Amino acid sequence: MIEAVALAPAGPGDATAIARMTRLWIESGLPPRWSREAHLRCIEDADTEVVVARSRSARAGFATMEFHFEQCRAHLLLLAVDPRLRRGGLGRALFDYLHVMAKRGGIDLIQLEVRVSNPGAQQFYEALGFRVIERLPLYYAEREDALRMTLELA
Repeated sequence: MIEAVALAPAGPGDATAIARMTRLWIESGLPPRWSREAHLRCIEDADTEVVVARSRSARAGFATMEFHFEQCRAHLLLLAVDPRLRRGGLGRALFDYLHVMAKRGGIDLIQLEVRVSNPGAQQFYEALGFRVIERLPLYYAEREDALRMTLELA
């Protein structure tokens, strides 16, 4: 039986778990870049929102978006869901949480990068309305290409 999951802003006490989720579910096969300290900086930054999905027993996912209000743009830095809970709407709920904040903040465009080796994530973002605008050679640790995708909100 799957437990109920609640979304809430991440706090400093979530940084270690978020770093672990990042390592397992996003950075797999790459050198670690997103340390506990990096996540803590995002959690404490006024222009970055980190949302975490919690069940009673564990954290089930998270998303991090950096807002550039003066440019009316946002950058979805990270989004991860426990593989056992994927395709159940949690990824969309995490994104929707940040999407609402972006619209309220006057953001016109959200961008992200996704690994070319991750077609599941690409399809997920396309279903949200994102479109590929360019390929970035060796973007990830000079090992793997990325696709830059954007979603226009205006």
